[in-house]
Amino acid sequence: MALGRAFSVAVRGVDGEIVEIEADITSGLPGVHLVGLPDAALQESRDRVRAAVANCGNSWPMARLTLALSPATLPKMGSVYDIALAAAVLSAQRKNPWDRLEKTILMGELSLDGRVRPVRGVLPAVLAAKRDGWPAVIVPADNLAEASLVDGIDVWGVRTLRQLQNWLNGNGALDNRVDTKTTDTEPSTDLAEVVARRLIAAELEDDPQLAYAQAHVARELAARVGVVREVTGLAAYRAGKWTEALSELRAARRLTGRESFLPVMADAERALGRLDRALDLVHSAEVGKLTRAGQIELLIVESGIRRDQGRPDTAVVVLQVPELTDGKVRPWSAALFYAYADALLAAGREDPALEWFERAAAADPDGETDAADRVHELGGMVLEDLAEFGDEE
Repeated sequence: MALGRAFSVAVRGVDGEIVEIEADITSGLPGVHLVGLPDAALQESRDRVRAAVANCGNSWPMARLTLALSPATLPKMGSVYDIALAAAVLSAQRKNPWDRLEKTILMGELSLDGRVRPVRGVLPAVLAAKRDGWPAVIVPADNLAEASLVDGIDVWGVRTLRQLQNWLNGNGALDNRVDTKTTDTEPSTDLAEVVARRLIAAELEDDPQLAYAQAHVARELAARVGVVREVTGLAAYRAGKWTEALSELRAARRLTGRESFLPVMADAERALGRLDRALDLVHSAEVGKLTRAGQIELLIVESGIRRDQGRPDTAVVVLQVPELTDGKVRPWSAALFYAYADALLAAGREDPALEWFERAAAADPDGETDAADRVHELGGMVLEDLAEFGDEE
């Protein structure tokens, strides 16, 4: 009996799971038995691997060969396991496992003559290997640029099964990591898909820390894409990572030319206690490029800054804009009314504060603020319609 072992990755969506591949050669009628929930493409790998092994100058075991992919309950799909299957068989035949094989993840489809063809899912596979602490990963040479986007793990490219054997024996070299800084900044189709899924996951995730983790993965893969830096910055802000938020949003401004992040950046500076820097953003010339909604959001931040400075009356005055009393309800009216009520309360003006909390609750039917709770705390009543407040004096 002879046993060989290699490792690969099963990819599902944006996540990957390490797969252990064992090759067991025992006496019996010659034949190849593949177990571990393989799909049709993986079943066909028996013929590809056998031909590639033979055509690279190796013999194929004339005995019963069992190839087991674990975890056994995880479905395995595609041709990504070909090169790992071949390495496991060769390792079993030599009866002396390669040290390098025990520390390396292998991915790649084999042609009948032993060439290694590119596969999909390389990025999430490399990320999974890095996450699980693997020191190295070998991918098809045509996938090397994508794999090289992931730092913190050794990445090599392979062109043929014979080249891999020579490297395992210590007699040859593999293709080195590609310097991604000198490559085209346009993401590949595979990269774009992975990045997009991470960004969507960040937007849908309720837990701010998990949302930031998803966005940060996208940022590692596509740091030169403006929308990626924007989503990462906003996720960092929601997670309370103020310094990271500022760094990412500055990059987003530089890459996109947009100023819509100014309110969030000013609030992050405020959270760090850097009130002068926050006010510099509030009063910067770029404010004129914001939509009115963005300008109102920035005024709300400024009101908070003035309160932090111990100037509660100024915090109230900052928010006395025409939209406060023109009788129109806009998508951002609830936030404005709420901030104004909060500023009034901080200034010791409880009665008008209660009225404006009531207005905020009435303008906020979806409950995006806690205005209704603040009304109850102050002993007021939540009304259903702003018209019930009557005309402004």
